Amino acid sequence: MNLIVADRWERVKRTIIKLEDLGYIVDYERVVELAGGTTSVGRPHIARVLVEKGYFASVTDVFNALLYKNGPAYVPHYKLDYQSVIKLIHQAGGISVLAHPGLIGNDQIVHEIINAGIQGIEVYHPCHTADQINQYLKLAEHYNTIITGGSDFHGIPTRFPDKLGVFTIPPSIIEYFRNRFGHE
Repeated sequence: MNLIVADRWERVKRTIIKLEDLGYIVDYERVVELAGGTTSVGRPHIARVLVEKGYFASVTDVFNALLYKNGPAYVPHYKLDYQSVIKLIHQAGGISVLAHPGLIGNDQIVHEIINAGIQGIEVYHPCHTADQINQYLKLAEHYNTIITGGSDFHGIPTRFPDKLGVFTIPPSIIEYFRNRFGHE
């Protein structure tokens, strides 16, 4: 995990260099400050600095102009294959959950990840359509994986969802968790 964290910080530095080459000034220390001690520093923090400096009106605008995948200031991150990620999570005593499968755009890959030993599927996500929710609900039930949901809220005011509580999971999921894991 230290390798991944170190790569995140290195990626930030390389992104800032690319931005400087494009004429944007980004203060690394401000990015660190916005990250707030998290090990999950990344493009959203850099984007917030660019918005603060008045280069763009929103974080979304920064991503659309510069930081999108393969964009002018994009720096790829270190990638582990999903089998290794699942194994690391299990070794650490965690529960592996496939996040927002509807955004993957390839159901064959979703099935491969499930067959690799993933323990849960994020069925409920703000970008999933009603049809996708039903599809992933059936898939989770078929493979007896944990059904989860998330808002994908990252605390970035200009990114949907922009407030905690805008997207919620059905109350039945709370009961599902209580039954599945035996908690009151």
